[in-house]
Amino acid sequence: QPVLGLLQIQLDKQFVAAQSYSHSAKIGDKTEREFSSLCANHNWCTSKLAAGFGSAVPIMLINGKKIKAPDILLRKAPLDVAVEVKSKAPYMGQYMIDAHRVDYGIEWESFTQYPLFFVFKDKPYAEENPNSFHVCSARKLHKNHSNYNPNSKDRSGNPCPTYLYDQKLFVPFTSSFLTGSVTTKTD
Repeated sequence: QPVLGLLQIQLDKQFVAAQSYSHSAKIGDKTEREFSSLCANHNWCTSKLAAGFGSAVPIMLINGKKIKAPDILLRKAPLDVAVEVKSKAPYMGQYMIDAHRVDYGIEWESFTQYPLFFVFKDKPYAEENPNSFHVCSARKLHKNHSNYNPNSKDRSGNPCPTYLYDQKLFVPFTSSFLTGSVTTKTD
């Protein structure tokens, strides 16, 4: 536990010095474009979800309820999957993920019956490299964290609880998803 606490403090310090939102958004947009092109080159149809329905983030309306939607929908018949794409490198063998992202991923799956995958691009973010993407399903992340910090803060200093995940939960995207056999299951 003390080691995990120290790791959380180091991760918190690393993210306190995070770039501005607009700078991060530019990096994120470039990463999403690179990811979409990579998938399209492997015969996946990619659809970017945009904000709407009175929200600044992608939202889906289901039975009168608004739920957060992922960044991208991928389709290659007969498979439809949702993807949350981030420029995020592991730190000391761990990925830090906002708890609300994992929670919305599970909610998304239960409402839509589309599996959701988290795809992270490792550094250097500006360099195009199909092998820098790693993937893990929301289902696999759910309740498999190595640490939970209810006191984490976002870049603006607002409360934003986080989970830490061992980077070994994530597998190379290109070899496991694009060129591998993808099987999914939702409840």
